[in-house]
Amino acid sequence: MNFATAKKAILLTTVLVLTVAAGWSKPNPESTSWYFAVSGDSRDCGDLIMPKIAQAIADNRKNAPVEFYWHLGDLRAIYRRDCDMAMREDPSFQCPPKFLRDEDPAVRDKYLSAAWPDYISQQIKPFETRDVPFYLGIGNHELIAPKTRDEFRQQFKEWLTKPTLQKQRASDRKKGIASNDGETYFHFVWKGVDIIYLDNASIYDDQNPWPFLADGQGYTVELADPLANLCDGSNYFAGCFGGSPGTEFIPCITSVEASASISISVYPNPAGDFFLVETSSSEVNFTLFDFSGRKILEKQLENQKIVTVNVSTLEKGIYWYQVTDREKNIKTGKVIIQ
Repeated sequence: MNFATAKKAILLTTVLVLTVAAGWSKPNPESTSWYFAVSGDSRDCGDLIMPKIAQAIADNRKNAPVEFYWHLGDLRAIYRRDCDMAMREDPSFQCPPKFLRDEDPAVRDKYLSAAWPDYISQQIKPFETRDVPFYLGIGNHELIAPKTRDEFRQQFKEWLTKPTLQKQRASDRKKGIASNDGETYFHFVWKGVDIIYLDNASIYDDQNPWPFLADGQGYTVELADPLANLCDGSNYFAGCFGGSPGTEFIPCITSVEASASISISVYPNPAGDFFLVETSSSEVNFTLFDFSGRKILEKQLENQKIVTVNVSTLEKGIYWYQVTDREKNIKTGKVIIQ
């Protein structure tokens, strides 16, 4: 992003703010237009972009006086060294770096202790030196081990206890609304508009019950039930190799070689109250999904040639199945229930 682009991003944000203000502010004959700037995820290039945003705000005060900047989280890469920091230390460094777990322990420890203080000096201070109030939210990357919420609260206490937030918390408590000082979720009212930050940050873990294949193995992670606990690993499953990001989940065959290695038959198809799964593979996992990608049932087939699947309680329609063997080969198909 160049300097001009940074200005455009700020102006676009202010248009959105005006829409919010117009829709939610109480009628006030003395109301005036106002602006704030917002963005998130400044990993790897934030040392370049964030100061430019701060400078663009300062330079544009007469035309669009931005009253505060709001960062939505994901400050520094934690699972590996952040390219900003690595290349500042060594301009010839080739990004992206390797995973921190593969780094020398001394390098790893040095980076983890410096990552957040460095973010403050390189990306927050450029706003504060230009008198632009800075509000900060927590993101998923702030919870990558060994980082924790408590460590985030401690490191960024100054910004999580800004006078504006503390005043609002005190007001909320008088109304019986639970609001703890220094929490990572907050809200405040600015000229009649509620600014709300909901801390829904969570971190993916490739340990059970999180699906292993969706962590760097080339598979998308799919949400089973959007109304269930979004931080529960059992509410997710591995999609297809290469996946279908941004679209409705439809299981797919990962490759001709992978599908050929699994011998599977599902019949009768269309099915009524049940169907049979027949395989010559010794150990496979059979999972059935509805058309939206929600997991309906799962069966382990260990040395069983034929298994009966009872679907008498399911609604009529098209369902997808996925079969995975011990080598993580996947074969998929559809079955119609009438």
